[in-house]
Amino acid sequence: MRKTSFFQTILVITGLMFCSFTVTNADNAKVLGSWKVRVPDAPPEYANSTMVVAEVGGELKVKMIFGESYIIEASDVSFDGETLKLLAGVQGNQVPISGKIAGNTITGSATSPDGELPLTAEKITLPGTWSYKAPDAPVEYSAGKLVFTQNEGKPEAKIVFPNGAEAPVADLKATDISFSFSMNLEGETITVSGEIADGKLKGKSVTSQGDMGFTATKENVQ
Repeated sequence: MRKTSFFQTILVITGLMFCSFTVTNADNAKVLGSWKVRVPDAPPEYANSTMVVAEVGGELKVKMIFGESYIIEASDVSFDGETLKLLAGVQGNQVPISGKIAGNTITGSATSPDGELPLTAEKITLPGTWSYKAPDAPVEYSAGKLVFTQNEGKPEAKIVFPNGAEAPVADLKATDISFSFSMNLEGETITVSGEIADGKLKGKSVTSQGDMGFTATKENVQ
């Protein structure tokens, strides 16, 4: 039998010690997703934004969406399980942003050249009312509202059309950021699914006429 050398033994022991004392990364789950950010004292064009936090290759990536299309990619993103920190490039300045997470809210500040600006953020989750548009659907169904609620801890949903008619759903499966259900419309069973991406609800309806995409914006989120 081949004997283990002294140096090999030392390497094995050192490796075990390293593994034992390696600090694991903080759980990023509670910071991932879309957040509606408000900085009331910032210039109007920067006072409201959608912050999207994603994990790519084990690293956190953050982008700030202002309006419909202006995007700032953040740098130096870190999260220690409680506080999110990042740098946002705004008009040639690197603006440090820091906030503590408590459930679905963030409280913190952005340090601009003009001083520290208070910041709050609310996570955009599924429960609530969403105004949807489905341009490929028949006109009478091409717009309306998706309403998601909780009843004794169980998710419920319905669709409300512009004429006030309501369509109940079946086989609902929902998380904080995604859903799927079926519904009967004019004798046809339609499957609908979607998820929150970049602060909006995006999905599709599977019908006998083909797949029809839709987007929805959550109401009462400024």
